[in-house]
Amino acid sequence: MTAASLFFAVGYIPVRELSPRFTAFELVFYRSLITVIAMLPWLARVGLGRLRTRRHLVYGGRAVLTYAGMVCLFYGIVHMPLADATALIFTAPLFTIVITGWTLGDPIGGHRWLAVAAGFAGALIVSRPGFVEISWPVLAVAFTAVAYGASNAATRALALTEDANAVVFYMFALMLPIGIGPMLYFATVPTWPEAGLMVLLGVASFLSQQCITRAFVNATAAIVSPPYYLQLPFVAVLALAIYGEEPAVWVWLGGAVIAASAYYIVRRERR
Repeated sequence: MTAASLFFAVGYIPVRELSPRFTAFELVFYRSLITVIAMLPWLARVGLGRLRTRRHLVYGGRAVLTYAGMVCLFYGIVHMPLADATALIFTAPLFTIVITGWTLGDPIGGHRWLAVAAGFAGALIVSRPGFVEISWPVLAVAFTAVAYGASNAATRALALTEDANAVVFYMFALMLPIGIGPMLYFATVPTWPEAGLMVLLGVASFLSQQCITRAFVNATAAIVSPPYYLQLPFVAVLALAIYGEEPAVWVWLGGAVIAASAYYIVRRERR
């Protein structure tokens, strides 16, 4: 999950660079397309039989939730303060833990809740959200948090019985037919540099989803959720290195709280 957080953070860079010229619909579609292309060598090696499944409804529902959540997230980021959007989206792991506990019977317990709450508190320290008026962007990002929480719970459920690579492949392959209509409507032809950024976005998405799926294969959501918040300090470091944006002291303080929560849960689970 720590590696997934790093790749999520890397993916924010091409999104930031491409957003002025491309709509959220286009970015989501190209992200999915490049990820599917990246997985074709695996599919050619193992054959189509590896994609055989009886869990079509779970795969389909997860794809719809992920697509809708991603489009709403990009819309919200453009139309509301980034700090507020960040605070809202980082409630997703809390929804994941509740849903997996309810549907899969994953044990949670007080110590795991404590670690997750500490990670969420670290995220709030970094973003320092203010009180915001209820608006369409706020509602859109709030929906993203719920959608991502449910999508991660579905990934956890699928990872228990399905091939991990198939779980990742279906995530993005099923979003292509969902998103092709809006993508064609807004179609913008990318330049070669923009195409390179699209590839970076797709590769980062591919790697992050591979990592998060394998995290859910090996542990419950309550265990792997605290490192999910590490993408906030990862983003701060990348912003400093690429854009020269010096992070405030709150970033380091919140990052330390997040890292401590992740370390605590790992140490306790080892015992």
